[in-house]
Amino acid sequence: MSQNNFLVFVFAVLSGCAYPVAIRHYKVPDRLNAQKLGSLERLYVVAAVRKEQTEEEPSALGQLVKSLRAISEDSQENPAKIAFQWDGADSLDLARQAGKALDGQFCRIAGIQASASDELPVWASKLKAKSSLMIYPETLNLSKASQEREVKDRRGAVVRVKVWTVKIFWKIHYRLFAEPGHELMAEAPFNVQAEESFNNEPDLRAYLEQQKAGLAGAWAGALARDLLPYEVERRRGILKGKTPQSKEAFKLAKKGEWEGAQTRWQEIAKNEPGNAAAHYNLAVAYERRGLWDEAKKSYEAAQKSGKKLERLSDQAIIELGELMPAAPAGAVSGAGQDDFFKERWAVLPFANETVDLDGPSHVRAALEAGLGAMGWPMANPEEVDAKLKSESITDGGQLNALTPQKIGGLLGAEYLIYGNLEEYKTVPLGVYHKVQVRLALRVVEAKTGKELWRQTEEVTRQSVAPPKRAAEAFAVQLAGRQLKKLTKTYLKKEVDEVVLKLLACLPQH
Repeated sequence: MSQNNFLVFVFAVLSGCAYPVAIRHYKVPDRLNAQKLGSLERLYVVAAVRKEQTEEEPSALGQLVKSLRAISEDSQENPAKIAFQWDGADSLDLARQAGKALDGQFCRIAGIQASASDELPVWASKLKAKSSLMIYPETLNLSKASQEREVKDRRGAVVRVKVWTVKIFWKIHYRLFAEPGHELMAEAPFNVQAEESFNNEPDLRAYLEQQKAGLAGAWAGALARDLLPYEVERRRGILKGKTPQSKEAFKLAKKGEWEGAQTRWQEIAKNEPGNAAAHYNLAVAYERRGLWDEAKKSYEAAQKSGKKLERLSDQAIIELGELMPAAPAGAVSGAGQDDFFKERWAVLPFANETVDLDGPSHVRAALEAGLGAMGWPMANPEEVDAKLKSESITDGGQLNALTPQKIGGLLGAEYLIYGNLEEYKTVPLGVYHKVQVRLALRVVEAKTGKELWRQTEEVTRQSVAPPKRAAEAFAVQLAGRQLKKLTKTYLKKEVDEVVLKLLACLPQH
């Protein structure tokens, strides 16, 4: 509404010749064609996990030198720069934020996950997704620097103070596809470039933890405006008119009896085609009901019937063109508890490529606990082992002796998880200490024997000690390993991280 029209409208309201009406509308999404909203009825959300580029494998000495340099850089208590990579768990949080922002009247989330592949995961088809949202987060970069500034103290004297500035730079991109067919419907980038000043030196790691959720939430809000209709409020006004019938309709509308008012305005507009106020009031009544076509026709009639309402009607027509093509319907049908999430899963004994005999059972138990926490129906591990033992299977390396169909029937499971523990070790060398866990998983559909998913994740931690304390560090490392073995906490932190990374790349509710 232009300023002149607004002033005229305010004057009319204050003089009692008009009555303000607030009308709530749903505006079309900023980027998604409103005709394609139906595809959001079952949306599968996937956030990409960005793996670091691997270089050619260096020599053993070169690897050690490279590791020591990286450790030295990472061990800084308060680094000046941080390049944060979105791993499985953090990428899954982005998918969750997107799901929360989108799920509602116009969208239902069929499932979410992180993924190390740019291809659409097979789980989307298993969950009968009508659309997929692929999220590609780039590295989140933070840096800090200080500079001295001249300021006046309380006495007015000029003093020099150190001021710290933190800069943030982050990019994230999404693509929305119609499924099946993977037809691109919408895409857009989201860029963040900001800075904040501090009087004291900030801790970048702590600052990163504070900012991650806020940045993800801001992006998710922008995503919702891109893909969903959003509510806007338009201010209209009905006019009193001069005839008794017009005044009666005006009174009815003020009392909330819009049906009666609309009937009278229809009669006036029919009998008095040149009555601009009747056409305009009738258009407002139609607009309140979400009857955009009828409202537009009546606004156009008001335009032609009188110059006083020409600009107001013209503005209303422009705004109607930005709204949903029809009044918002009820909520889309809910995705509900899909059959996929009701089907039974079984974690089979792991194959073992390490020299640690306890490793496979330790890691397998952590995976089973994680899947159970996700709410998946799991076959009882003890029953799994007992039934496999009845077929002379006691080790993951023997599973190839039975077909997936045979194992699935034996265990009453629809999906089978095969695991191979590739690394499970500590390397105590005194001056250099390394812990490493690497696990490869694959999911097989028991009925068909088809491999649906395969992924390997690893956690490696390294530390260095001053050469003068190498012997002492070596003794501490050996003792610590034995103690953790006895207390069953050996490599627990690393195992939990590996499991979380793998679980993030499986479908979640």
